Amino acid sequence: MSASLCNGRLAALARAPAGVADVPKGAADGEAYNPVCGDEVRVRIAWDEAGRMRMEHTTRGCAVCRASAGLAAVAVAGKTREEALALAGTFEECLAAGDFGRMGGDFGVFDGIGAYPARVHCARLPWTALGKALGK
Repeated sequence: MSASLCNGRLAALARAPAGVADVPKGAADGEAYNPVCGDEVRVRIAWDEAGRMRMEHTTRGCAVCRASAGLAAVAVAGKTREEALALAGTFEECLAAGDFGRMGGDFGVFDGIGAYPARVHCARLPWTALGKALGK
């Protein structure tokens, strides 16, 4: 993606993000809220017998926040806690660099997001909630 966050792929990811579930207030494993814009993410983690995770979320926010939450849910599916934390670290590094080539797939919709400082926090919010759910 260039320095534009107005693209069809981002809009599609925001319209139908993966991992959406009704996570009632107070039932979340991790929450993050942006008082500036009102974005809110609640994350619940489920573990299988092998210690692999599934992330569910309720996200109320802008397209960037919703797309990021859906991408996080897909990216951490089947990961261990340590793998998910490492992935969150990689996301943060890519966010700081404005280049998501290392993450591959649809994460490229966030390339150049640094040109929109207010949107950087929107993209980070689901990962912050995930970190809280993982005890970070």
